[in-house]
Amino acid sequence: SNTFENLTLSIVGLNTIWLAIEVDLNKGAVLTEAPLIVQIVENLFVVWFTLEWIIKLAAFRVKRDCVKDNWFVFDTLLLVPMVFDTWIMALATSLFSVGDLSGFANNTAVARMLRLVKLCRLARVTKLIGAWPE
Repeated sequence: SNTFENLTLSIVGLNTIWLAIEVDLNKGAVLTEAPLIVQIVENLFVVWFTLEWIIKLAAFRVKRDCVKDNWFVFDTLLLVPMVFDTWIMALATSLFSVGDLSGFANNTAVARMLRLVKLCRLARVTKLIGAWPE
C-alpha cells in the first residue's frame, strides 16, 4: 500500500541520517561495544527492515517469484549483512567473550570491513531518491 511504502521510505531516510550520527557516536568495532543508544537504534532499524522484508515476501503468491523482483533482491542483499552485523556478530561476540572473537572483531582490517558493510546500507537511499517526483 502507499502508506506502507511511504512509511518505509521515511524510515530509510531516518536510517540514512542515523548512519551519519552513528559514525560520530560509535567507536567500537562491533555493536556490543557501542553506546547503549546506538545498540537500541540499530536494533530498531534491523527489526523494521526485517519486518518489511517478511511482509514483502508474504505478498508474493508464489514465493519463488521474489527472486524476479529486483527491489526485493536488492533489499535482501542489504538486509543480510545488516542482520549479520547487528545480531549475529553481537551474539557471537557475547558467546565468545573469552577473547577469541572479540580479538577478531578488534582487528583493524575486520573493523574496516564491517564499517564498509554499514556504508552499503546507504544504497537504500536509491529507493528514496527514486520515489521523489521530478
